Amino acid sequence: MVNKSMMSRTLRIFLALFLLLPCFMVQAADDPMAELIYRASLGRADDVSLLIKNGASPDAKNEDGVPVLALAAARKDLEGLNVVQVLVENKADIEATDHNGQTAIFYAAKQGNVPIVNYLLEQHVNAYVVDTHGNQPRMVAYLAGQQDVVAALDSFALKETANVHQQTHSQEEIQQLKVKQDELAKKQDQLAEETHEIKQQLSQQQITQQQPTVTNDEMRKAAMNMAFNTCAFQYWSYCGNKKQSTELTPEELDVTIASYQEQAEHNKNDLAYVQKMSIPQINDMITSVENRIFNELNVMPSNIERHEEGVGKHTDMERRCNKIAAAWDAPVPDLMGPKSDTVVPNTSQPKDGKPKSPAKKPANSDPTKLRKVSDDFVTNLHPQGQ
Repeated sequence: MVNKSMMSRTLRIFLALFLLLPCFMVQAADDPMAELIYRASLGRADDVSLLIKNGASPDAKNEDGVPVLALAAARKDLEGLNVVQVLVENKADIEATDHNGQTAIFYAAKQGNVPIVNYLLEQHVNAYVVDTHGNQPRMVAYLAGQQDVVAALDSFALKETANVHQQTHSQEEIQQLKVKQDELAKKQDQLAEETHEIKQQLSQQQITQQQPTVTNDEMRKAAMNMAFNTCAFQYWSYCGNKKQSTELTPEELDVTIASYQEQAEHNKNDLAYVQKMSIPQINDMITSVENRIFNELNVMPSNIERHEEGVGKHTDMERRCNKIAAAWDAPVPDLMGPKSDTVVPNTSQPKDGKPKSPAKKPANSDPTKLRKVSDDFVTNLHPQGQ
């Protein structure tokens, strides 16, 4: 009877020591940072909490430069969520990036972990951050086939948009905004697929060391398309920035600006990856187009005068931008068109037969201000921290 009692006590002591062994191992770790990364990768939330209390940093990174928060977010189970919560509660930087500029939400989005994505969104993580390859979390999730994450991010963006407009817009207007939001999302998906296909084609061309045959006509057409869409984007951005009256509602103007911006970006990818035009050449083209349309609009001193000249109408935009795009309907060596700082004279003949004098560039013209319009539009559409 005594022997059985002693054996029972010994067994209980052994089990208690066995259960406490991980804690002793955590406390005795020679490298708390390495141990923290290891425990976080295993999904051991309690161990991670104990290591942080003993001095390990919640912002530790592994040897590849990946933050421990991102490693935990890459898990597909609830244990990963538990570790993420412990790290965030201990002031981990939710915007910490790896060497590709990707934060924890990228890792969760790619793995399809909706609970972690939603938790990070609740902590006001930047859902629209762009990595070094130009991708956002939604695009990464879409390309990985994680439709649940795509739906969660779209729902988050829609709620933010609704919050911004709920004080000034009726339910009917909010529903219209949702339809436009869905249209923009489809265009973004299409652009993501096209960009992905172009990159795959480029990679395959590099592997086989085959240079594509590009004709003058193909490059001229691509250059004219980019010039027109860049001009249209800047035209409507100028109208919005100057509060110029247009035939569009404010919501329609926002959607129109975003649409032309996406088309211009697609044209830029076409010129760079397919037509093999150098990036400096493309940037010079963009600058030249921006300067020309800015000068045309800004030479008119007031919104009233611009309105009288037809500014703010689709027909006026098409007339001006078609004329500017036509400057790149030239052989390949001359595709750069007029220099970016050149003001193109108005060669149209008035009724009296005397040519008009060239338009002068206003002293206060600054086309770089127009580029900020697209950033302001995105910020207004998807405000952070709301």
